[in-house]
Amino acid sequence: MIGLKHHFRGAIVVSLAALAGVLSGCGAASPAGNAKVITFAYSTNYVFDSTPLANAYAKFIKEQYQKQYPGYTVKLIPIGGANNQIVTALSLMYRSPSTAPDVAEIPTGMLGELVASNQALPIDKYLAGSSWWAHFPASIKKETTFNGHVYGANEGMNDAALWYNKALLRKAGIALPWHPTSWAAVLSAAEAIARTSPSAYPLWLFAGNASEIVGSLLGGVNLILGSSTPYIQNPAGKFVVDSPGLRQVFSFYKTVAEKHLDAPLSLLTNPDALTFPESLLAKNKVGIEIAGNYVGDEFASGTVGSGLGGFTCSPCIPDAPQKIGVTPIPKMTGGGAVSTLSGWDLPVYAGAKDPKAAFNLINLIESKQNMLVGDNAAGWPPNDTRYVSAPLYDNFAPVFNQFFAQLLPDSTVVPATPDANVWSTGFNNATEAMLQNPSTSVSAAIGIMQQYVTGQLGSSKTVVIP
Repeated sequence: MIGLKHHFRGAIVVSLAALAGVLSGCGAASPAGNAKVITFAYSTNYVFDSTPLANAYAKFIKEQYQKQYPGYTVKLIPIGGANNQIVTALSLMYRSPSTAPDVAEIPTGMLGELVASNQALPIDKYLAGSSWWAHFPASIKKETTFNGHVYGANEGMNDAALWYNKALLRKAGIALPWHPTSWAAVLSAAEAIARTSPSAYPLWLFAGNASEIVGSLLGGVNLILGSSTPYIQNPAGKFVVDSPGLRQVFSFYKTVAEKHLDAPLSLLTNPDALTFPESLLAKNKVGIEIAGNYVGDEFASGTVGSGLGGFTCSPCIPDAPQKIGVTPIPKMTGGGAVSTLSGWDLPVYAGAKDPKAAFNLINLIESKQNMLVGDNAAGWPPNDTRYVSAPLYDNFAPVFNQFFAQLLPDSTVVPATPDANVWSTGFNNATEAMLQNPSTSVSAAIGIMQQYVTGQLGSSKTVVIP
């Protein structure tokens, strides 16, 4: 599973010089006096809604920790860039005990790599004494559990749903609130929007590799979860390159392409594509989009929570619930809803000099007030099920926040290892080909994907499901 940033303000390339700057700042510097140092690496401009919020939150946690544990000081290690740049910077840090952070904010897909290389510490014994772990949904506990041991605590999760513009649906004659129960119903609504609002994009469905694996997790992978073969890996861990479900998903893309229901490929393949849907939805330029829980934060304004102050929305829609709707993504033929599940984890470095003190930092972040403030600042639903209806959370982005919090336990964790990135690239190559040339057949799309993924991973890591 990968960390889905809700804003995706564009992939900021981290140069080697910038990485060197990060590394030079995270070594085992001598603490002032006799204070012990706990290092914390965090994203500055990808995970939270803005860089000022990310830095303010990190400082907020640092100050609390140092007050609660007077013999310690927290050394903050800010990391710029998007998902891939964060992973690159952290991978370099973990190469040496002198630069590896005691605690780091990492995309979930990276946790498996740290565990495999013995760089993450099992924290079972610490979790047993926490007040929050028992209240995490099983799906969230599972994502940080390997071989029967827990190697991290989830900081925040993202799930996905169908967002829609009420004015465009109403104009298309679609009854509100909208609750489609099949893919056919989604396509029918998109076609109605195309007829009645020709200047709008009926549907925003990610295609192509501009948005990398995040784009596929926000788009086609949700459809795969609702298909007749709802997985991208078989039980043996091999990546699926042909299956009835994949063919159903490519058939959906083909219909979208043939009927010109999607946004233009020039937008979908723009490097900043992940920043477009919310603004277009707010401006009545998109009728329906598959997107994450973070969208509600984009429309909200107000107080994030104690210690962080106000929040600047973009685009601001003070009466968003009256103009924007959200509903679960249906399975292909009905019978339930689906959603990808992805997020950010907090592991303790296996070589930490004081692992209990490192876990204490995680424990502080997961406390009620800090969790809710972080959720508002980063657009996450609370991991702790006791806080789904907490006023601080629900009142920040009313209606939307509670919807996604309730959807969280029913969402599905999807793999986001390096091999999953390869699979995603193959899938995105196929979707781009279909949008670029609507005459591309489903079998041809399968061939594009299969050739790339098998060529990169080898036949021993892929599987065809009849």
